[in-house]
Amino acid sequence: MFAKRGRFECQGVISLFKNERRSFCEVAQFIKKEFDKAFQGAWHVFVGKHFGAWVTYEAHKLVYFHIGQAGFLIYKHG
Repeated sequence: MFAKRGRFECQGVISLFKNERRSFCEVAQFIKKEFDKAFQGAWHVFVGKHFGAWVTYEAHKLVYFHIGQAGFLIYKHG
């Protein structure tokens, strides 16, 4: 279930990022709000061009993708 809905939510993120040219911070806030509402729990979001991460997450609850040079890391923990 998460895989299908997660892909759907990410399509909304892609649309927001490409069409509205929001800042990375605004996009991260939007993603967190939407994922917290859609999937419940504590979601953590990283958006940017340069970042590294080493995180603990729940099984099958991590999304990582790029749009151009911007990387997106979304995961649930807790």
